Amino acid sequence: MEVGTQETFDRDRLVRARDLPELVRQRRAFLHRHHHGELRSVLEVGALNTPTIRPGECETSFLDWFHTEDLRAKHLENPRIDTDDLVAVDHVIKSRNFADHIDTPVDLLIANHVLEHVPDPIHWLAQARRCVKPEGRLFLCVPDRRYTFDYFRRESDAVDMLTANAEAHERPTAADIARYLYYWTDITHIEIWETGPPLRFKPRMTFDEALSQAAVLAEVYTDIHVWVFTTATFLRTFQALRASGHIYWDIEAIEDVLPRTKRDEGAAAAGVTSHARTRRRDNAQ
Repeated sequence: MEVGTQETFDRDRLVRARDLPELVRQRRAFLHRHHHGELRSVLEVGALNTPTIRPGECETSFLDWFHTEDLRAKHLENPRIDTDDLVAVDHVIKSRNFADHIDTPVDLLIANHVLEHVPDPIHWLAQARRCVKPEGRLFLCVPDRRYTFDYFRRESDAVDMLTANAEAHERPTAADIARYLYYWTDITHIEIWETGPPLRFKPRMTFDEALSQAAVLAEVYTDIHVWVFTTATFLRTFQALRASGHIYWDIEAIEDVLPRTKRDEGAAAAGVTSHARTRRRDNAQ
């Protein structure tokens, strides 16, 4: 019997593996603490070279907008991504209705640093719900504004998401792109941990320049952080949408960003991430 087809997944594998990047180990440790259901099948979105659950550990599959070779060419000059170690993409889906192309529901859907890029998160979450079994879970890692280049951007809220959903956004709008361009701050999470947050806003371009560039970039799909959160505002937005019946997921566990003093030095790359685990609900009750 092959591992992952019928056997129960050994949860302790999540914390036994040591030959993994620190950010992956942190994600697996979160799952070990909070995921107690079956974990025989996993679908991960946008895994690149850092899959949370590795092929062979259980029945894994990977979804992306691009083929593996396209991803390799796209990230060839990116020093943060080992292009020789990219996952083999099983589902190349260039559609907001990605659930239409997933035939077999899984126990766990994983999306690390994905939701903040999605033009219509309410629709995305509805699609994600169709990809998991009735008792399936969704694991998210979402950047916290306080430790990223989005430091000076305002946080997104439930009304923003409802507007995007009502207008069926399929790509970032000119307004989304203008905010991203104008408020982008040249600082890293490591600098924020070591020296503190930036004291004042220094735009890298004029507001008129941001508006002008955004108008052009909005004509095609431009990949940006559409949505901006802290852990607290993510939770508040999610709960508002859940209570109003616009999404059908319950947050079962959420953890804030750990201060660097409580982590290994090598964990700095994961310091911008809040973790959340949600459970699918089949009705609004």
